[in-house]
Amino acid sequence: MTKTENKVEAPPTVRIQTPHDGLFKLIFDDTNRSHTVLKCYLPPAITKRMSSEPPKLVEGSFIDPALRASQSDRLFEVKLTAKKPALIYALLEHKSRPDPLTPFQIADYKLKIWRRYYQDHGKGTKLPPIIALVFYHGAPSWSVPLSLDAMIDRDDETGPLPQTLNYNVHHLRPDAVAGISDPEVRGGFLCLCLSQAHGKEEDVARMVEIIRLVKDSRDLAMAVLRYIFHVVAPPRAVFTEVVRQVNSEQVEVIVGSYYQELLAEGEAKGVAKGEARGEVKGMVKAFLKLARAKFGTVPEEIAVTVRQASPDDVDRWLLALLSAEDINEIFET
Repeated sequence: MTKTENKVEAPPTVRIQTPHDGLFKLIFDDTNRSHTVLKCYLPPAITKRMSSEPPKLVEGSFIDPALRASQSDRLFEVKLTAKKPALIYALLEHKSRPDPLTPFQIADYKLKIWRRYYQDHGKGTKLPPIIALVFYHGAPSWSVPLSLDAMIDRDDETGPLPQTLNYNVHHLRPDAVAGISDPEVRGGFLCLCLSQAHGKEEDVARMVEIIRLVKDSRDLAMAVLRYIFHVVAPPRAVFTEVVRQVNSEQVEVIVGSYYQELLAEGEAKGVAKGEARGEVKGMVKAFLKLARAKFGTVPEEIAVTVRQASPDDVDRWLLALLSAEDINEIFET
């Protein structure tokens, strides 16, 4: 057997899902939220003909299966009333920065969607229109051409070209999403706008508003909290003020979520480094960070006690931390 025959092909590169992508996808996991967004952002000529039947999520059937879990796009099948076409596809894509490859990506998606539709429905079938919506929440204005057609170099003699591979950009800014009626959609989009925040005191009111808007959806609330922790990464003083301004139930969700995130990070680092105490270190880190966020400071003797404690003790103290009004209460029991 030759060296060439022995060669093992490298696996395809998969784009790791970012916090932005994860939150964007989760917003549309709920039928009511996705219906609200489509009603807000599809062209009026389409929205006035939308059926009362909820849009159907078409899960990743138009992209490489190896990439499905990492893509941030969403494809919806929308039924229309009367006249033709009776069906359209709404392709939703998320961007956190102006991506010069967007026209190619949208055109490629459309062709794959149509190819799959044609294969599924047989020869002679008519293809459904596809409306592509790009949701962008970066700071600079969107400067990328809105179609492949716009990128083609031509002179006046060639005349106009058909705009079948274009897309529409919606820049997600706080003032632009203020009119969205669904509180969870509005909260999710406002959270994406926080990517430009700096975790300073002026951001407190916005973070509190967002948490209150999404509090009735546990999954979305958790995703929003993770986004705030990992993307905004507010300093202790700001985090403490956010916790103070939300109600007690939300405080428990925030603290519990933060604890779980830090614990998972500690466990992962411990496994990666082969450390037997990786899990304990993650729990200790979680306790000290949460305690400082809640009480402002942790006495050195308590910090030493926690670092030297068993996993069961640290776990018990973490749970007690949720309801304790004073850090000493935790250790008195």
